[in-house]
Amino acid sequence: MEKANYIPKHQSTNKKRRRFRKILMLMRISMLSLSFIAILLASFSIYQYGSIEDLQTEKQNLLTEIQSLENKLTDTEKTLTSESSQNQNLQAKVSTLEDKLNKEFDDWFAIAKNFYIPFKVTYYCPCEICSEGYGHKTASQKTAVSGHTVAMDPNIPFGTTLLINGEEYTNEDVGGGVRGNHIDIFVDTHQETIENGVDTVYVKLLSLPDTITLEEKNNLYEFLISTYS
Repeated sequence: MEKANYIPKHQSTNKKRRRFRKILMLMRISMLSLSFIAILLASFSIYQYGSIEDLQTEKQNLLTEIQSLENKLTDTEKTLTSESSQNQNLQAKVSTLEDKLNKEFDDWFAIAKNFYIPFKVTYYCPCEICSEGYGHKTASQKTAVSGHTVAMDPNIPFGTTLLINGEEYTNEDVGGGVRGNHIDIFVDTHQETIENGVDTVYVKLLSLPDTITLEEKNNLYEFLISTYS
């Protein structure tokens, strides 16, 4: 008859203790793991909450800045509208003043052209001596024609017609020495310039060019006033 295996009582108790310790250790590890996970979750929640809060703050700041820019834009548009209105008013006043000045000049010239003005009269031709190489080319880009073209003071606009010794001429040129009450009449040959010489004649202004500007009218007015005085 075989003998049953016999395990001493103290050995059995030791096994139970080791098993209990293992279980206890596993429980502690589990609790530590759960605690670590809880800490991570809590940290993530805090970080996430902080990020959302920062984003909301940044969003609010951007909205405030946008509103500020929109207000500035509105103010700028109002300013531009006001300045545009003022500019239109000024342009209207300038236009009215120009119309008034044009009318006053036209009325004045209608009287002035009835008077004869004394001018010194000389002559020039297309030769190198007289025209300095320009030939028949004039400062007004017209072709100089004998019996038609004259050179006058720059204050008298191109296209002005005048009566000289009963013949009509047109101002189409200027000359370096032609200033003030001086008219240089174009002729075909240098011999004519010598034969005609220098003379003083009374000249009458007939008409002004249609394209004359207000500035040219003012220059002509000052020139004629100095001539009459």
